[in-house]
Amino acid sequence: MKTSILFILVFYCINFSLQAQTVNGIQIKDFGAEYLQITERPISLTGTRINLLINFGQPVKAIGNMEKLLMDSTGKKIEFNSIIEGLNFMNEYGYELIQPYGTETVFFLMKKKKKD
Repeated sequence: MKTSILFILVFYCINFSLQAQTVNGIQIKDFGAEYLQITERPISLTGTRINLLINFGQPVKAIGNMEKLLMDSTGKKIEFNSIIEGLNFMNEYGYELIQPYGTETVFFLMKKKKKD
């Protein structure tokens, strides 16, 4: 009985965490993009937490990055402990890392995984 309740609880949490993450109002699952570019944005001066900026070809303004910020269903910026946590998050949505590039700012090029 405890195992069943635990399984249901874990399933619900995973299912809830994979819903309604958006960039510029578009859910990740609806990007329709084969490739993405991800950049981290430190939240504080210590850089211990980050937000993700995701470029999938959406129109953006010349100033600011609000159109690239990854947000939850309530419009709150999603925070990660590191870029690795962010890359693992995108892996759950079917994207795989192809190549990091850049010097001062590192960009991560990702590609949608092929379905077997």
